[in-house]
Amino acid sequence: PWVTAVYHLLVTTLILSSLVAYLKYSDTRRVAWPILGAVLTLAALFTQENGVLIPPLVVLLAWLSGHGWGSWRRVLPWVAPLLVWLPMWLLIPRTTSELGLNQGETIGQNMAWLLQGVAFPFTWAGGWLRDVWGWNDLRTAVALSLVALSGVAFIQFRLRRSTTALVAFPWAWSLLTGLPTLLLLPFAYLLSSPRLLTLTAVGAAWLWAGSI
Repeated sequence: PWVTAVYHLLVTTLILSSLVAYLKYSDTRRVAWPILGAVLTLAALFTQENGVLIPPLVVLLAWLSGHGWGSWRRVLPWVAPLLVWLPMWLLIPRTTSELGLNQGETIGQNMAWLLQGVAFPFTWAGGWLRDVWGWNDLRTAVALSLVALSGVAFIQFRLRRSTTALVAFPWAWSLLTGLPTLLLLPFAYLLSSPRLLTLTAVGAAWLWAGSI
C-alpha cells in the first residue's frame, strides 16, 4: 500500500469520530463531548487537509437535525480549531506551482472518477460492458454511476424516510468531500490515486446503507 494512503485512512477516522462526538453531545449535553470533538478536529486538521471539512459537515449536520442556524454555540468547539490551525498552515512555504481551478472538461472527468464509489454494487457489470460492448473505463464508470444514483434516489423516495438528516446528509457528505478533488486536482493524478476515494466512499456506503 502507498504510505500516503495511511493519512487518508487516519483523517477519515478522525472526521467520523468528531461527528460522533457531536451527535453524542447533542444527545447527552455532557461537556466532555465538545472537548473531545475539538481535540479530534484539531488532530484531523494536523493530519491531512481534509480535516477542514469537519466544521462545514458539523454545521450542516446540526441544521439537518433541526437545531437551526442559531445554534452556533453548539458547533463552536468543532469550528474553533480552525483558528489554531489556519495561521500555521499559512506559514508553510509554498512552491511556485499552486493549484488552480479545473476547466470544465477536467471537472467532468473527475466527477466520473469520483462517482465510481457509489456504483460499487454494480462493478461486476463493468468488465462485461467493457469486454462485450467495447466501452472504455470512463464511459463504463459514468453509466454505472448514473444507474446507482438513480437506484438510490428511487429507493429513498419509495421508503420516504421520516428523518431528513438520514436522507440528506449522505448526499451532502459525498458532495462536500468530493469538491476539493473535483475542482482542484488534475484527472491524470486521480488515475494513480485511489486513496482519494477513501473519504468520499463513506458517503457512498452511507447512501446504500440508508436505502436498504
